[in-house]
Amino acid sequence: MAWLAVRCTASAVSELARVEWHSVGGVCRRVYAELEAARGASRFDGVHRIGIDETSYKKGHKYVTVVVDHDRGCLIWAHEGTGKDVLNLFLDELTREQRRAIEV
Repeated sequence: MAWLAVRCTASAVSELARVEWHSVGGVCRRVYAELEAARGASRFDGVHRIGIDETSYKKGHKYVTVVVDHDRGCLIWAHEGTGKDVLNLFLDELTREQRRAIEV
């Protein structure tokens, strides 16, 4: 199901797997947590250059803040909403060392 979620919409995955659409996110979170625990490192480890963007979806009625790692070229964090309070949620997830490692 997690593999499909990377390639399809949550509603398409829920239809194929015959589960409620909101269950897809829960499965993905559990799979990601298990993979991260097995790897023994946080997705924030080794992050030095990040990009932050606030963008709208659903025809401009909802907003999401995303943080990308420019060195690895991947998304490392996303949360619904915009502004300083949402960005502070990201910063709160970082350790002191991880925050200090961010150069750009």
